[in-house]
Amino acid sequence: MERKTFNPQDWLNQPTPQLKVTEQPTFNTDSQSDEVERIIQSIEANRTDITSTYSDWVIFYLAKDAGIDIAPPRTEKQDQEPEEMPTLPDSMFPELPEFLQKVVAVATSNEERDILLLGSLGAISACLPKVSGIYDGKRVFPNLFLFITAQASAGKGRLVHCRQLVNPIHKELREQAKLHKQHYELEMAEYNS
Repeated sequence: MERKTFNPQDWLNQPTPQLKVTEQPTFNTDSQSDEVERIIQSIEANRTDITSTYSDWVIFYLAKDAGIDIAPPRTEKQDQEPEEMPTLPDSMFPELPEFLQKVVAVATSNEERDILLLGSLGAISACLPKVSGIYDGKRVFPNLFLFITAQASAGKGRLVHCRQLVNPIHKELREQAKLHKQHYELEMAEYNS
């Protein structure tokens, strides 16, 4: 394969490729609504990006300003109340270790209680590097990963408190690392002298 030296002039002032315009079906435009529909269908058929810059979104502002409702029509399903998601059974919480019972005791709802328990288990699992078991013939470790999605003000912010459970362990490990580093630096100073 031949190596070619890069020359920026080869890339400058190159003609931009012209878009191939295909014939569009004609529409009977009896009203402004039909005209808008025809334009939208034409844009979709050509796969044209009309939102490349902020100024291209002006059509939505103008439509709203003219009193045109551009929101999609609400469906019956959107009008219904969201269904309640299941929560962990109340009967399991008295069986938890005492410190986890204290963690979930501050919850104001069943959903928040579940979030606090799961967040606490996720945080604690990171502190068990020497714990493992055999599952399906393979060694598994207790590291749990938690991903919670919910609307704003749903109680996700309480998860930051779960970190406080493992903060003493974190501080101890940081202190040990600091002492190991000091010990290493002393040994290196002696070795280099």
